[in-house]
Parts: sequence; structure tokens; C-alpha cells
Amino acid sequence: MQWFRNLKIAHKLLGIFLIVGLTLGVVSLLSYYVNQRISQSIKEMYTDRLIPMSLLENIRSQNKEIEAITMEILLVHMDEARVSNRLGHRQERFERIDVLLADYEKGRLDDLERKWLAELKVEMTSYRYEQEQAIQLTLTQRQEVGYQYYSKKGIVHRDNMDALIGVMAEHSQELAAVQNWEASSLSLLSMFSIIFTSLLALLLVWLAFQFVNKLITRPLTHISLEVEAVAAGDLTGLEKQLPVESGDEIGILSRGLNKMSQTLSLSMQEMERKNQEIKFQAYHDWLTDLPNRRMFNEYLESLLVSMENEKVQRAIFFIDLDHFQDVNDMVDHNAGDSLLQFVADRLVKCLPQAELIARLGGDEFAAILPLEDGQTADRMTLAVLETIAQPYYIGNKEFNITTSLGISIWPHDGADVEALLSSADTAMKSAKHQGGNVCQYYTEAMRARIVKRLELANHLRQAIEKKSIQLYYQPKVNIKTWQITGMEALARWKDPELGWVSPAEFIPVADETGMIIPLGKLILELACRQNKSWQNAGLPALPVAVNISPREFQEPGFINSVMDILDKSRLESRWLELEITEEILMEKNQETIKTLGSLKQQGISISIDDFGTGYSSLNYLKRFSIDYLKIDKCFIDDIALNNRDAKLAESIIGLAKSLNLKVIAEGVETIEQLSCLKSYECDEIQGYFFSQPLPPSSFQELLASQEVVKHSSN
Repeated sequence: MQWFRNLKIAHKLLGIFLIVGLTLGVVSLLSYYVNQRISQSIKEMYTDRLIPMSLLENIRSQNKEIEAITMEILLVHMDEARVSNRLGHRQERFERIDVLLADYEKGRLDDLERKWLAELKVEMTSYRYEQEQAIQLTLTQRQEVGYQYYSKKGIVHRDNMDALIGVMAEHSQELAAVQNWEASSLSLLSMFSIIFTSLLALLLVWLAFQFVNKLITRPLTHISLEVEAVAAGDLTGLEKQLPVESGDEIGILSRGLNKMSQTLSLSMQEMERKNQEIKFQAYHDWLTDLPNRRMFNEYLESLLVSMENEKVQRAIFFIDLDHFQDVNDMVDHNAGDSLLQFVADRLVKCLPQAELIARLGGDEFAAILPLEDGQTADRMTLAVLETIAQPYYIGNKEFNITTSLGISIWPHDGADVEALLSSADTAMKSAKHQGGNVCQYYTEAMRARIVKRLELANHLRQAIEKKSIQLYYQPKVNIKTWQITGMEALARWKDPELGWVSPAEFIPVADETGMIIPLGKLILELACRQNKSWQNAGLPALPVAVNISPREFQEPGFINSVMDILDKSRLESRWLELEITEEILMEKNQETIKTLGSLKQQGISISIDDFGTGYSSLNYLKRFSIDYLKIDKCFIDDIALNNRDAKLAESIIGLAKSLNLKVIAEGVETIEQLSCLKSYECDEIQGYFFSQPLPPSSFQELLASQEVVKHSSN
């Protein structure tokens, strides 16, 4: 064995690995062969049995659809177009069966299967013929005749086909079970073979380990002891030189370790520097370099502990940018990141007395400020609001943004980090609800309002899930003929615990929480079903108007959702009108144009609700597909008393007429208002003067009677 000892370590290991490798190669080849056989067996089972079984099941499924179509033609009264449509569907199913039978026949079939296949084709031909005879009798004579003929002759062939398909599927299952047993046997043989060869390989590996331990491991023991000492933190021996006793790789390793020890001290210093960088990143925001939420919480917690005996109060500022998402939507996230960096710099400069300023995440910032000798935070809050509101210049664009500021005071508004931040956050949300760009100090009343709002949101969620939202309907009336021309569906909600809840309360909550999407879908569904129900009852067919929120309109699947509801309710699209706000028309113009165009192509009418209260613009009236303008109630209230309001209403009506749009005046309550609108040639009115919103039963009576008291303008 001396010659083996004199080999290089690589040669020694190579010899050992060759022996082990050959053994493992044999194991691998054996496993590969058995696995190939198993795979082939499974493939044959899949190709020869499972695919034919799937084809048979598909044929059965197609037969069921043909049966359903045939029964529909035989039993349901349909017009000629629909009968033609159903016959077309029936023909497609038969053609599909022909393709499936052809695919089945291409497989490897035994004699029994070919015999059954031939019988199945015969029964299929007879079944198709008897169906056609029954349908012909239905179309030329009476449905009863066609159905009786089909019941006597067609069903027999259908049952025969089902029986043949069942026998063929059962036969395939039996053959598949045999193939599965063969694969299992091969797997068992593979397992025993692999176990045996694996044990042999383990034995060879153990022998190789003994050689390596004797020829290589022991010489490395001295070196490993020195390395372990360094790994344990003992750096006192770094300058000690390891002995170099041989010229092989172990000797080379010893010399390398001696050289490495000379640079290890420098590496330790570099590692310490990296650790400091990692610690900085763990406690600071990557974008602004401000402290992050983790550092803010830990700092405030330690500060509260140290302030137990102090009299100096602390103000916690919770700062949230108003409408920051609009920057990302209008430009891109890079501009948003730059804006956040500018905001961070401004906060640091305008709050030099702050003990800590942090970015909590997104567009939220927080600051801790001392309040000494009865000092208030008013001056500092004003500085924050004014500083943030200054214009920002990013690239060649100017951005204007404001902030909502909430403040909690230690120790009055909380004794720990969580309570203080929660109070400041509550105050900030209160500032948001006021429209932003304001500061709010925390009060207990704020939390009570938040709790009430959360309670309302929970009840609303349950109401939507249980579909307990009700719809009232307010008629739209032609100002000349005094006839009802349409109706607006208005949501009403009576909660078992809260009682009647005003839409002015629950609609904003639904919009803030995202529940406006399922709520709007429910309202649209109820309105379409009710309208179709009235039409089926023989009442006059009228369009129903449903309000659509901006969030609903911007949903990717909005059009498909509307069409799905129309399809399920069987309401024609021309009897649906969608009321949108001017806000929708001002956002994402190209997408809005596309969406409105698609809705118009489907026959749905579009109206602008509360016209004049938003971003009224001739530009979008020309660009978008609009049918109606609804003048907001605020322009109608004083139309007979205030000349300015009268001129505004007259101008809006004239504008609409010039663009071939119809005008609906909302909130008409007096004869004087009606007279003015008549003189301005308004098309329709809506309001308490004619009728308040009515529950479905009352509105149905109104539609049924159409007996309207015509008020004289004299």
C-alpha cells in the first residue's frame, strides 16, 4: 500500500470515488431500466385505457347535452330563430361525438371493443335518426306528437348507447387494473434491487471513509485545531506559524493558512464595518435614510421608560400625505419615490427640535417632539402643513401635495407606544375625513366615531352578504306629457340593530372599505331583476337608472359584470341606464372612452349625475358617449328665487341641447321650479313634486295606474 500513500490526495480520492461511482452507476442503470419499464407500462395504460375511458365519458357527456337540447325543443315553445339556434348546437354535439368515436377507434382495441364500437355506431345512427324524426314531427305538427314519438323510439337507442358505453368503460377499467398490477410488480422488484445495491454502495463508502481518515483526516487534525480556535474567537494564535512537514496538498494548505492568518485581522475589521451597515439598514428606511418604524417604536419605548419621572410632555406627530397615490398613477413610481425623499428632507428642516423623525412606510411619517413649559404644538404643525404644501419640482413637472396631520400627547393620550401611535393615527384619519391639509389633536370623541364607523362597516358587510339591502324607485317624468319615462334605483338599508341607516352614512363607508364593489353589484342585480319582473307582469317597459361609483367603473371586469347581470336577469340592455359622476370622466381618459364606448355598443344608456358640482367641462361632453345630463338639486332649489341659479340652469340646459343630450332636473319640489324648467325646455324632472322614492310595491301601483295628478302652473 506504500505506492498508494505516495499518491497525491487528488489521486487517492479519485481512485476511491471511481470505485464508489461505478457501484452507484450500476444502481442508477438498474433503477433507470426499471423506471423505464414502469413508465412504459403507465404510458400504455394511459394511452390504451385511460384515454379511451375519457373519450367514452366525453361521448356520454355529449349525449346528455344532445338529450337536453332535444327535450328543450320537444317541450318548450320557442320561436323559429331559437329553434334554429338549438338545432345548430345539437348538430355541433353530434359532430363532436363523431370526432370522439374516430379518436377512440384509432386506439389499440381488442376484438370485444371493436364489436361493441360497431354496435355503438349503429345505435348512434338510429338514435340520431329517431331524434330527427321526433323534431320534425314537433316542428310540422305538435310538440305532443314529437315527444311521444321520441319517448317510444328514441329513448330506447339512447339507453342502448349508455349501456354499451358503460360496458366498454368497465372493460377498459379491468384491463387498466391488470396493467397497474404489472407496474406494481416492477416497482416492488425495483425497490428490492435498489436496497441490495445501496447496501453494497454503503459498504464501499465505509471502506473509503476508513482510507480517507487514515491517509488524509489525521494529518489535518493539527490544522483543524488551530482553525477551530480562531472560529471560537481565540485570535491570540494568529501569528503562530503552522508546521509544514510535507510537499503534498496538506503542506500547501498549511502554508496557505499561515498566509491567511496575516490578513484575517484586516478581514475582521472589514466585517465589523459591514455589520454596522447592516444594523443601519435594519433601523433605517432604504429610500429616505430616515429611521424606520422599528427604530421609531424602540426609541419611543425607551424614551417613555426614561420619562417616567419627567414633567416634559411629548407630542407624537402622525403625518400622511394626501392623495399621494395620484402621483404614482399619473406619472410613475420613480416620481413618487423622489417626492417622498423631498418630503423627508423638508420634515427634517422644518422640525429641527424633533427628537426623532421616521418614515413608517408608504407615505406615512412620524415625529417625536418635546413640549416644555406648557408649550403647544400649534406652531410646529403650521410649519409642517405650510412646508409640505410648497410645490415640488421633479424633472420638468411641478407637483402640489398636502398632508393630514394627527397629534397625540404623552401622557394624556396613551401610556405606551401602541396607544400613542393609535391615538395619533386616529387623529390623522379624522383630518383625512375633513378633506386633508389640516391638523387634528386626538380626542376620545374621535375614537368613538371610528368605533361607530367600524361597527357600521361590519353591519354593512353582513347586509351585503345576506342581500338585505332594499331598493326604492323614484320616477322620472316627461315635463311636457307628464308621463313616467324612467326610474332611478336608490339603495335603502334597515339594519336589525341600527334601524334605518341613511345612504349618506353607509355609501361613504362602503367606498372607503372597498365594499362599494359588491354593494354596487348587488344594487345593479336587484334593479335589473325588479325591472324585468315588472315587464313580465305586463307593466310599461321603462329604463331603470343605477348609480355607478368611480371604484366600480374602474374595476377591470366591470363591463363583463354588467353584461353578466343583464344576461342572468334577462333584461334587455336598452332598459338599463348607468349614472356616473364627473369624477369618472376626469380619470384615465382613454380607458374611460373605451369603457363608455363598449357600454354604448351594448345598448346601455349613460347619464352624468349631479352635473355642475364637479369638473364640468365641454371637453369631456364632446369626447365621451353620454345620453343624459342630470342637473344637481343645488341648482334647482333657488331657481325661481335666485337669478344666478336660474341662469346657470338655463345655460346647462342650452349646453345639453346643443350637444343633442337630454336633460333631467333633480330635486324638483315646487310648482315655481317646474314652471322655470318648462320655460327653459328641460326634458324631464325628478323629485318630490311628482313623487318621493317608493318601495317596489308602491312604485308598481304607480306604474300600473299611470294616473298622475297634473299640477297646473297657473
